[in-house]
Amino acid sequence: MLGKNRECPVVQFTLNETHNMKHEALKQKKENRGISSSVPCFMPHVLCRTGFTLIELLVVIAIIAILSTIVTTSLSGSKAKARDAERIAEINDTRLVLEHYRSVNGHYPTSLSDLIPAFISTLPKDPSGSTYLYVPLGSGTPCIAYSYHLGGILESNNSLLGDDSDFDSTLAPRCGGVAGFPGADNATSFIYDARP
Repeated sequence: MLGKNRECPVVQFTLNETHNMKHEALKQKKENRGISSSVPCFMPHVLCRTGFTLIELLVVIAIIAILSTIVTTSLSGSKAKARDAERIAEINDTRLVLEHYRSVNGHYPTSLSDLIPAFISTLPKDPSGSTYLYVPLGSGTPCIAYSYHLGGILESNNSLLGDDSDFDSTLAPRCGGVAGFPGADNATSFIYDARP
């Protein structure tokens, strides 16, 4: 039992100890809110914040979207040019095979399928999956092809279009009722065509 004469201990803190206790309490409060205490806070009565605001995040996302659009657009143009280069190379390779066929048989084939399997193993396909345009030019029964018109449709205007034949096989005699095609280029259609 405590007597009336018993004294309670008096706890006194110095000014520096009081300041340290307040600082520890503020530090504990920040850690409870997920705020890093390593960031200096020069105004203890104001909550110091770290991280990004919503506006900053939206601006970064918008910049990334714009850059990805620019890169995608430039890559799609490069891919189209690569497919066009492949078309032109295959047309020139097919011309060599056609010349080899003519040197063996004395005339050109009435169809590209006549080249299989003696001259080529498979017909060349356009990168889009379709076959190239081939028109045997000739006359007679059976039709003897003395020439041909070979072509492919490009995706973009190419500097090599100035070197192609721009021949219109719709106006020439054709073997087997094969429809011809105009080889001339215009603003919307880029046809790379070749003749012997």
